[in-house]
Amino acid sequence: MSVRTTNLPLDQRGPRFLRLPFAGKFGFRLGIVMLTGFVLVAVFAPYIAPHDPYSQSLLARLKPPVWAGGTWEHPLGTDGFGRDYLSRLIYGTRISLIVGLGAAALAMLIGTTLGVIAGVFGGAANRIVSFIISIRLALPSLLLALAILQIAGSGVMVVVVVLAVTHWDRFAVVLRTACRQVAGQDYVTRARAMGASEARIVRTEILPNVLSHIVIIFTFEMAQCILAAAALSFLGLGIQAPEPSWGLMMSEGRAFLVINPWLITIAGFAIMLLVLAVNLVGDGLRDLVVPKERS
Repeated sequence: MSVRTTNLPLDQRGPRFLRLPFAGKFGFRLGIVMLTGFVLVAVFAPYIAPHDPYSQSLLARLKPPVWAGGTWEHPLGTDGFGRDYLSRLIYGTRISLIVGLGAAALAMLIGTTLGVIAGVFGGAANRIVSFIISIRLALPSLLLALAILQIAGSGVMVVVVVLAVTHWDRFAVVLRTACRQVAGQDYVTRARAMGASEARIVRTEILPNVLSHIVIIFTFEMAQCILAAAALSFLGLGIQAPEPSWGLMMSEGRAFLVINPWLITIAGFAIMLLVLAVNLVGDGLRDLVVPKERS
């Protein structure tokens, strides 16, 4: 006799990965909707953008947005080089997501590897990893990133690597403790007694039990990397012109802050919304994974 599921709530129907968007609090669902919207904008940017984001026209420079007396040809106006602001904002979504996802993923790889090694093997491995973490925590992230970029140059991939190098420590610290706790469980001891290799134990017994920590930290670090990338571009050492980076757009608008404040405020608002979406998703995932700890 089959069980009818049509009367079940949306967060209890179908496979778990399909039920996830309907679970949790309103903020989590709102974050998923917002983040999905940003991803769709990034993917379909060539079809959405009304103009070429790199096309310049000195005759069309500094046109106001439509609510300030502008025209619908440039709904958000143009920048100091006559480039359509809406088109650059849309293409800037791609850069922000690429930098955020890429840097967080690379930081996750570095930090998870070090954390698992320290937590599983302990002893000398733990002391060495702890020493590396201490060195990293002793150096301010933004200043370290500025110093590396000053030496290595700029570019999207360079920024991704630099941000990963400066944001892996949280993965390592949390996973070192989590893996140490899991490694002491009876099922891990039983797997060792049955002759399983350390690599197999890590792959099948330890990593699945710390995956929730990795996902939660990943969302937090992604938001931090997006903010850091915007800050670096604003300071002139991140993404360089003519790329439509949101931080760079804010930096270029500083000269016109008094007469055209929208050149900074619109890009800043876009950064705020993207970071808010990522944080809402991360906070919702934390509620779902450890609801008892989030009383």
